[in-house]
Amino acid sequence: MRSDFIKSMGLFWVFAEMVILVYLRQGIDFVQGKKKNYTGLILFSGLVFVLLFLTAFRGEHFFSGYLDFNRKIHLFFYRYAVWHLFCTMWVVLEGSIMFYCLHAYILLKQSLCPKDHPAGSRGTMNPLTRYGVPLLVASSIAFFLFYEYRVFSIMERFGLEPGNLKSIYLFYIKICGMFWFLIEGTVACIGFKTYRLLKTESNGVHGIH
Repeated sequence: MRSDFIKSMGLFWVFAEMVILVYLRQGIDFVQGKKKNYTGLILFSGLVFVLLFLTAFRGEHFFSGYLDFNRKIHLFFYRYAVWHLFCTMWVVLEGSIMFYCLHAYILLKQSLCPKDHPAGSRGTMNPLTRYGVPLLVASSIAFFLFYEYRVFSIMERFGLEPGNLKSIYLFYIKICGMFWFLIEGTVACIGFKTYRLLKTESNGVHGIH
C-alpha cells in the first residue's frame, strides 16, 4: 500500500511537469505569434505517461518472463530500475522546462530591448534550446539504459548482495540529484534575471512619465 502511494505521487509529479512543459511551449508560440497544433505532443506525452504507469504498477507481471522474481536480487533490481526510470523522467522534464524558460527569457529580452537584437534573430529558437532539449532526452535515456545494463551484467556475472545493489541504486539517484540542483538553480537564476529585466523596464517607463 505504501509503495503504491509513493508510485502514485511519482506519477503525479511526472504528470504535473508534462502539463507545465506543454503550456510553456504553447505560451512561447503564442508570444511569437505562431499557431501550432499540439495534438501530437499531447498524445505522445499521454503515451509516455501510460507506459510509465503500466511499468510502475503492472511491470512485475510483464517482466516476470524475463527476470526470475523468485530470486530476491532480481526483484530488487527491477524495483530499483523503476525508480531510476522515474528519476530519469524527472531530469528530462525539468531540464526541458529549464531550456524553454531560457528561451522565454530571451524572447522577453528581445521584445523589451529590440535595439540590442537584430530583426532576423527574433522569433527564432535559440541554439541552446533547439539542440539542448533533444540532446538532454537522448543522453538521459542512453545513460539510464547503459547503467541498468551494466548493473544487471555485473549482478549476473559476479553476484551481488542486496546491500551492494542498494548502494548502486542510491548512487544513480545521487547523480540525478546533482542534475536536479543544477537545473533548479539555473531556473532560479533565469527567474531572477527576468525579474530584474521587468523591474528595469518598469522603472524606465515610470521615468519617462
